[in-house]
Amino acid sequence: LFATLLFALTVSACQTAPAPQMPTLSYSHLPALNLAVGKIEIESEYKAPMTSPNKEHTLDTPPSKAFSRWVNDRVRTQGQGGMAKFIVEEASVIETALDRTKGVKGLFTKDQSERYTGTLKGRVEIYDPSGKKLGYATASATRSQTVGEDINLNDRERILFELVEALVADFGTALEKNMKSHLTDWVK
Repeated sequence: LFATLLFALTVSACQTAPAPQMPTLSYSHLPALNLAVGKIEIESEYKAPMTSPNKEHTLDTPPSKAFSRWVNDRVRTQGQGGMAKFIVEEASVIETALDRTKGVKGLFTKDQSERYTGTLKGRVEIYDPSGKKLGYATASATRSQTVGEDINLNDRERILFELVEALVADFGTALEKNMKSHLTDWVK
């Protein structure tokens, strides 16, 4: 009886929490950016290495996908011709191992074990109907977040989601400002 009870307690203690359901990033609550063009395209020049220390390929919503969502939710065409091309130049999330306290003191210390640094760089280019580039605006943003050595997987996923969310918010603010400064003939 004792062995059965011990086995049941051990099995129930080993169950893992279900993966957290992260919300879908959306920017449709923000004001529309109206451009005097007839078409919008999104492309990426960034190729994720798909190996450590890069982590963007492991995320449900990597920065490049969040950037595309930002464009789709915010930018509207208000013209008859021409094109606005939004280009992702970099959309990385890098994991860096941090030094931990060593020796006996390390047994009683909870250190920050990793730093995640997200970088998003991109530009928007305006073309006339014949394909001639008429103007452009660029932006970049970087965000970092450390995590403790005792963090669980669900909290790590939540922190990475929040990092990407804040990264795209910073990038979007910078790009919108630069578009209004450098593309005044096309931003309505």
